[in-house]
Amino acid sequence: PRILDFGGDRGQLIEGLVPNAEGYTYDISAVDPLPGIQRCRDLEECRSREFDLIVCSNVLEHVGFPRSIVDQNLQIAAPRTQVFIEVPFESPFGATLVVRRLVQFGLLAILRPAIAWSLARPGLLYVMHEHINYFNTESLQAMMTGSGGRVTGAGVYEIDGPMGKGTMGWCLGKLT
Repeated sequence: PRILDFGGDRGQLIEGLVPNAEGYTYDISAVDPLPGIQRCRDLEECRSREFDLIVCSNVLEHVGFPRSIVDQNLQIAAPRTQVFIEVPFESPFGATLVVRRLVQFGLLAILRPAIAWSLARPGLLYVMHEHINYFNTESLQAMMTGSGGRVTGAGVYEIDGPMGKGTMGWCLGKLT
């Protein structure tokens, strides 16, 4: 089987995911992939291969136009290719993010007080600096179908990571 990690840095997410699979990564940073993972240099190179699975994990929340990324995933996909999209489910106004931003601002105030002072204004805790998009199950499925895909599964699961507990959402689809 062939697996593409779309936006996957060095391919660490798919490394060893499926025994004896050919792993590929497409990432705009053009970093060197891990040993055993091949890099697709552009979308045309991605289209020239037929993948069994395309994984797009923790990408859509960072990009200005997430729908165009889903479009690209489905344009690369062959009729039998499964496309797996995964994002964190969080609210820009949730308690966890507010606490995280308070801690970040506190550290900034200690380490770089001039920068912290320049940022101190109403709405400080709601500054979007990393995640610029927020999703739920319905929005993931709507992007998949709106891009010409058919949803074959979707769900939610809990994680316990370095920044605390969180919820992840996923959508699996293929071309219609």
